[in-house]
Amino acid sequence: MNTITKVRKIEFKVTLDAQQRQVFEHHSRDLRFIWNTGLACIQWREWWEKWQQVLESPDRVGYEPETVPINWACNIVKSPKKKKKDEESEKKVYALACDRVQYRLEKTTNLELGTGEWTEPRKDRNGKIDEDHCWVAYPCKPEPVREHWTEEPRLLLLMKNPYMALRTMFAKKNWDPETVEGKIIHGLNTAWVAGECKALGDAWSSYKSGVRKRPRFKKRHDRSNLINPSSKQAKFSGNSLTLPGLGRVTVKGLQQRWGEKPACPIALIKEGDEFYLQLTGELEIPVVRSNKVTIGIDPGSVRLATTDNGAVIEAHKFGKQMTRRQKKLQASINRKLRLNSDRVYDESDSSRFYLKPRKNWKRKNLQKVRTKLQKLSAKTARQRRAYNHFHSTRIVQSADVIIMEGLELKNVTRAVKKGKSGEHNKRKAKAGLNRSLLDNAIGQFYGMIEQKAKDAGKVTARVNPFRTSMTCNKCGFSDAKNRKTQAGFHCQKCGHSDNADRNAALNIKRMGVLGVTKLTFDNDWNITVPGWIEPGDLVALHSKGLKPVGTAKKRSKRAGKEHPSQLALEIGSQ
Repeated sequence: MNTITKVRKIEFKVTLDAQQRQVFEHHSRDLRFIWNTGLACIQWREWWEKWQQVLESPDRVGYEPETVPINWACNIVKSPKKKKKDEESEKKVYALACDRVQYRLEKTTNLELGTGEWTEPRKDRNGKIDEDHCWVAYPCKPEPVREHWTEEPRLLLLMKNPYMALRTMFAKKNWDPETVEGKIIHGLNTAWVAGECKALGDAWSSYKSGVRKRPRFKKRHDRSNLINPSSKQAKFSGNSLTLPGLGRVTVKGLQQRWGEKPACPIALIKEGDEFYLQLTGELEIPVVRSNKVTIGIDPGSVRLATTDNGAVIEAHKFGKQMTRRQKKLQASINRKLRLNSDRVYDESDSSRFYLKPRKNWKRKNLQKVRTKLQKLSAKTARQRRAYNHFHSTRIVQSADVIIMEGLELKNVTRAVKKGKSGEHNKRKAKAGLNRSLLDNAIGQFYGMIEQKAKDAGKVTARVNPFRTSMTCNKCGFSDAKNRKTQAGFHCQKCGHSDNADRNAALNIKRMGVLGVTKLTFDNDWNITVPGWIEPGDLVALHSKGLKPVGTAKKRSKRAGKEHPSQLALEIGSQ
């Protein structure tokens, strides 16, 4: 069998003893300080560099907005209501406003500025900002952003990926072990600190590249995974592995699935009450053969997916299977909170109150139930991910071109607004449909198919789902009455009958073959896509006395806007 070498990540189950679990919890808790301090210093450095450019830029005379990275804004300062004609009730001050920080500095006056609402700068009739009311900025009071931000940041250099700068900043020699921060850093293993810096650097780099959102600060109950970016301190021996600070740990199936190949990075994560080891390295994998096949995939709520050849991937509903146990555990948590808390009533409204936990409550049993709930959620997610991995691999192996229905899951699973009293708007039915779609994890399934197809050198594309499930794949007639039931399809024009999901998958495949991103129709809802009807189906339509479609003008009002995804495929049918 032909094989190629590719970088892969494999996960193993790990067994830790009581002491190793305690060391893991200690590092996971204290690494939160590394993340939050590093992120604060990155923001500090970013603000300080912008501020230096503001100070070095020309003021008023020859001012060019393009040279300053901070925008001008107008701050409306409100004063008490005027009692006399000569008193002003409102003062408008123009200042420089950052995208993350609100700050201002008076230039020639001792006016105490209040904390007002920041709006867009007001301009005169000629479209220019009134220069007599422009101010340079400083951290606003009484709510200063950071008083130390006017000093030079602790982080020496801010690059696109600040990993090395963070490593230098968190070196143990730069921190006094007598201080609180120094005790935390000196109590952590250097390898795990480097891994946390690597994770923060990659998160910031992804944010700057537009891949993900801005990194957030970790809260009290957030925990960090242990990541070792180097394999020098890790030693493999059979089904065991020596990790820095933890010693030798037992890994199930390590010798059979990995051997003693180098791994970088090495991550130790916790899901619920279980621990897992993630190894990343170069592995030999079999080559996925080319078979010159094109398939269309139609996702759904009852079935995970249906292909154009009639193959069905059933939806196992892992979340629904665990619903009864999940509700039981949640009820237990609510009961413990209710029995160990006191009611604190609102002074203005005696009917309103909130629960305040008692001071002497140890919460050991509550934590046990919460651990069980976390373990149950982690098990459901792992089952769903493993199921999608299995079937996404089979789909990529079975075809060279994969055309999928481009569902906008965020819009499809949007809840129905509450209607008027006594009005039935099918809100509960829509909620059940949303739960089924989210339980199938269609987005995760699509992502796996696209990533595996990209690695294998195959083509994937998404098409607009507009009326794909209502259109007959034989004659091209579209009508809501064609869908008699959820699974049944019967064309009202030509009499063609088929499974509804398979009919939609055939339409999706044909859209990909013809390079069509969205179906278009005439005024009678006959399809107007050129070449849609195949020669065999055209003969059958003539024999029934039906007029072939495809020559009428396109329907502009009901067809809607074009889908943003474009298909640039030069492919042939199966």
